Amino acid sequence: MMKKFVREEFCCPEVVPPDAPDDFCIPDFRCPDKIETFKFPSPTSCLPPEELEELEARIDAANELLLDLGLSDERRDEERRKEAREAAFRGLLGQNVMVKLECPIAENEEENRVVKGRVHFAGRDFVIVRRGGKQMLIPYLKVCSIDLQNRFADPEEEPRLVDIDPCLRRAITFNFGDVVSQSPQLIDIFFGLDLVIYLLAFLDKEVKAVLPDEVIMGEIKDVTRESVAICKGENEQEIPIEDVCFMVIND
Repeated sequence: MMKKFVREEFCCPEVVPPDAPDDFCIPDFRCPDKIETFKFPSPTSCLPPEELEELEARIDAANELLLDLGLSDERRDEERRKEAREAAFRGLLGQNVMVKLECPIAENEEENRVVKGRVHFAGRDFVIVRRGGKQMLIPYLKVCSIDLQNRFADPEEEPRLVDIDPCLRRAITFNFGDVVSQSPQLIDIFFGLDLVIYLLAFLDKEVKAVLPDEVIMGEIKDVTRESVAICKGENEQEIPIEDVCFMVIND
């Protein structure tokens, strides 16, 4: 004969006395004592430790590669911008231009700085604009726009090595490094001239560096790939090249 199991239903009373314990109407029930057991951490992978370490190394290498690719895209974009500006300025050699810079004026941030003058030289990453016995060195990445001021000026001829003095030709042939390294024009013809290389010719010379929020004047004491050190009296400041809007050097 089958036994009948009767399930007793439980429900909260309609009225709960004020002094009743706040037990959410759950009848007294004592949980069994917890049995002490050993605890083992769950493995992070089903792979053996050696294979897991190798896999993580591959993942790290892939992430580094993706990061390098992202940075290289930025570098390629900068190089394309430099090349476009170099081609534009080489086509404007000898012309009077107005160059608007991506460099706001401190007194009015809505207005960008402007440099006017005659295009004298176009290097790999900068242009030289001359005016009134001064040369203004402008990094290409700071150039926002170029406006031609005179449409009928005679362009300057770029330096060529076709009709040169036989002695200079011989010197270049047999003492290439010594001769070329002493001439910015020859460096540009053979290799292309960077701003930091050009600045090395003006060590201990006066310069004015125009930054977005200040103007620094003094002597050039040191030049590296990333910065230029300018000294005024006993104070020396190291200025990142990427922060320079343009520099002014007296001829």
